[in-house]
Amino acid sequence: MNRAPLFFTVLTALLLLAGCSPNSDSQAPAAPEPDSATAPETTADSVSTTTRSATPDTAVPRDANGHIRPEALTQAFIDRKTAQARQAVKAFATALKSELKTALEHGGPLEALSVCHTRAPEITRRFSSDHGMTLSRVSAKYRNPANEAIGWQKKVLDEFEAAQRAGKPVQSLEHSEIVEIKGRQVFRYMKAIPTGKVCLTCHGSDLSPALQDKLHELYPLDKATGFKAGDIRGAFVVTEPL
Repeated sequence: MNRAPLFFTVLTALLLLAGCSPNSDSQAPAAPEPDSATAPETTADSVSTTTRSATPDTAVPRDANGHIRPEALTQAFIDRKTAQARQAVKAFATALKSELKTALEHGGPLEALSVCHTRAPEITRRFSSDHGMTLSRVSAKYRNPANEAIGWQKKVLDEFEAAQRAGKPVQSLEHSEIVEIKGRQVFRYMKAIPTGKVCLTCHGSDLSPALQDKLHELYPLDKATGFKAGDIRGAFVVTEPL
């Protein structure tokens, strides 16, 4: 189900980071998802977390295994989880933006790209743990193949693209749902990432030779160039087994 937009837009300055993810982060331990065909994909920019919530739903009825009972999955419950996901994404995006701003001020695009390569996964792990949800970023035109949007994520990105063509602003595009995977309910959320002007430094069509060399060094399979301002760069993803 597509949820109505609420209160914030992702700050465009952070979007240079949206495609960055290091090869080393793919070595982080990841717990298996319930079903690889329909469950959230593990990426180099995602981390496995416990299923605790930053604000536990202690009043929600659960079965003997601690799983939320289907009858508890009301619209109000879904709205509450969506609000929590928005909060997590906003905090995550703000932290990424801060790292990017510092790098750009001190060393320019090359420094920002290097910092993105090393710091983004650390920030991802920290905010996933803090919010008790798995946070990640995906794109159809990925910088690291591990961040490719596939399965349900690609389907939602396609829906975002169609909505944008129909006139909806990228900042308003989000999706939330609860699906059952092998007998367990899983909450899933995505929020589109718009391409801002600053993003074009590393994701546009006119890249400096030095930056192209650095991209080839860090991401030899990079597909995340050729974007224009206002394009959908990708999406933030939040998942949480219930």
